[in-house]
Amino acid sequence: MPFSKPIRIGWYIVSDWLFSLLSWVLFYELRRYYLYNQFDVWEAFSEEPFWLGVFIIPIFWLMLFAAAGSYRSNLYEKSRLSEMTTTATQSLIGVVVVFFVFLIDDISGPFDLSYYYKAFAWLYVTHFFLVFLGRLLLLNKVKNQLWQGKAGFNLLMVGTPAELKKAWSQLQPIQYRVGWHVKGSIPTTTPANNGFPKPIGDISEISNVLAQYDIEKVLLAFPPAETDLRQQIIAK
Repeated sequence: MPFSKPIRIGWYIVSDWLFSLLSWVLFYELRRYYLYNQFDVWEAFSEEPFWLGVFIIPIFWLMLFAAAGSYRSNLYEKSRLSEMTTTATQSLIGVVVVFFVFLIDDISGPFDLSYYYKAFAWLYVTHFFLVFLGRLLLLNKVKNQLWQGKAGFNLLMVGTPAELKKAWSQLQPIQYRVGWHVKGSIPTTTPANNGFPKPIGDISEISNVLAQYDIEKVLLAFPPAETDLRQQIIAK
């Protein structure tokens, strides 16, 4: 089955920018309601702090996410549960910064501690919920592509025949669900009845095999005693 067009990490960045912007707009209206007891979108559009936040805050979030490594791995290697906890942590750090830079002077009259508690909670909840929602929609689409075998990573299995047979028996039923498309194997020796994916080269040709079959991941299947051979393969 041919692969679908992959969803690039750039869409993750676009999603983060868009939902960071939406979270600021929503929070700003909640903030105005608490401070002035009114919802007025058009009035908010005439206020300088609103537009300052529109231009600066989404960029701040992208910089924070990039510094935290959110855009280093591609979407097909991300876990939804891991992204939820990561987004929650990053949102907490960012909200603390935004709170003290943009919101700490909101109350000019008598000090109202309850406002700051609510403002912090509103900002955190709206930002975390919306940003994670955008990420979740993309990751769900990515996982569907993997489960349907429409996307994944070309995998090469390298090892001793006995260990390759064990690894293949465990991998074969789930290879498409985890996004691994096995292109073949390189056994250290080739028995008559192998019981693992077809050999497509030998150890000395591994560099050529990686390039020829566009291999993205290599599964090493060696017994514990074969540490030297495993290290030689890694070095290549």
